[in-house]
Amino acid sequence: MKYIIEMEQLHKDEERKQLITLCRKYNINNFTINNDNSINVYENVNLKNMKLIKIPIKFNYISGNFDCSANQLKSLSNSPISIKGDFNCSFNELSSLQYAPNKVEGNFICKNNHIYDLKYLNCVIYKNLDISNNDLISFDFFPLLYQDFICNNNPIYPLWYCFQDKTKIELFNNSNIINNRTINITNFISFLKEINKTKYPSLEQSLRKHWRIVK
Repeated sequence: MKYIIEMEQLHKDEERKQLITLCRKYNINNFTINNDNSINVYENVNLKNMKLIKIPIKFNYISGNFDCSANQLKSLSNSPISIKGDFNCSFNELSSLQYAPNKVEGNFICKNNHIYDLKYLNCVIYKNLDISNNDLISFDFFPLLYQDFICNNNPIYPLWYCFQDKTKIELFNNSNIINNRTINITNFISFLKEINKTKYPSLEQSLRKHWRIVK
């Protein structure tokens, strides 16, 4: 039994040593290691433009910003659970926000990916959510967001442009406006009138690029 315990400890010590080496490789110096070999970091983490295909370390808490943008990530696995500053995963190859953080006290920035819905974004975001230049086709699974929602250059953007009020997202989702890639324009105009938005641009031309229009 003693021999087994000693071998387990040696294995843990070796894993810890490898983790420390990995942190040094990515210029992470002020950190602690948790029992599950995730790390808490007490500074900014900059993994930008490192040709990463995955986040190389299991992160837990970050006291500053976390930047993994401009890589080749297809998954946010190993992302921090909680971030005191901004989270930036822009310019990757993400089609899903699975494994995104649970809490971001700064901005959540995921521009220029291939994200088509907000499923798995079970996150509290204290500042802005910027999901510009993606493939977003739905407001479903909208997160708890304290400041602005920025979704320029998405299929959903012409609709958002007309009302730009995150407190009306639930009503929008309950108004039978979107069905797959189809927009019911009559229901959308009724929704706008219900929230006292009586002035809105001509929509059909801007919507036809991404949607089938029904009345």
